[in-house]
Amino acid sequence: MERKKRFDVKKLNTRLALAMLIVAISLVLAGSGCGWQTSRYNQLKMQSIMDNHAQQIASNMLRIEELDKAVNDVAQNQTKLQEQIAAIQNDTNQLRENMIAVLKQLKEQLSQISSQISSAGTVNK
Repeated sequence: MERKKRFDVKKLNTRLALAMLIVAISLVLAGSGCGWQTSRYNQLKMQSIMDNHAQQIASNMLRIEELDKAVNDVAQNQTKLQEQIAAIQNDTNQLRENMIAVLKQLKEQLSQISSQISSAGTVNK
């Protein structure tokens, strides 16, 4: 008997199923490849943003340290200035007291001179 070449449906179905499986796997791999690339891109972008923020934070920390030092310098200068003002006030009070004492002495001396002049004037008359 001669075998006729027949169309074998089972083989065809098997081959079609295998081809569809290969196509499906290819699509999945291609899709996950795109997803991986997107994920990697997002990761690099996020890393760049984090690096930028880290630099900004470091810059801000330096600026804060500079400002803190400036504030401390101003506070020290203010303390020195307050001490100088207190010293000037003390000197001014001492000067005032000395001037009052000198003026009292001058008043007494003028009073004595005036009484001497008055008594000398009454003696001469």
